[in-house]
Amino acid sequence: MIKLEGSEKQVKWANDIRTQYVDVVLPGLKKVVALAEDLSQVEETDNNGNVRLVYAKAFDFRDDRFAMMARHWAPKSSYMLNRIKELGDTPHADRIIKAEYHRIIIAGLEEALSRETSARYWIDHRA
Repeated sequence: MIKLEGSEKQVKWANDIRTQYVDVVLPGLKKVVALAEDLSQVEETDNNGNVRLVYAKAFDFRDDRFAMMARHWAPKSSYMLNRIKELGDTPHADRIIKAEYHRIIIAGLEEALSRETSARYWIDHRA
């Protein structure tokens, strides 16, 4: 990681914040993207014998914590609403949008990690 500027205390704190983003948040975001891009489905039969298709790998509500932790790099909520309108009834639209959303966050976070040298920036953008 690039060297940070600021007081010794700020730099130490900011480095801890960046380490959390690198070691926890980025891998979590990438896991969500991989999960969203997995469109494989399996048949599931309920107790009444009705068969329906479900995704082979489901999201866990805890997966959303990574996007919340990196919310500073997330697109505005209008992005999601516009994408929902654009995709309409497209198959797997929810997963397509979720993957796009998380990719945008990843790109913003990776850019910040590569160029932001101010310890104060990281303190202000902590999870």
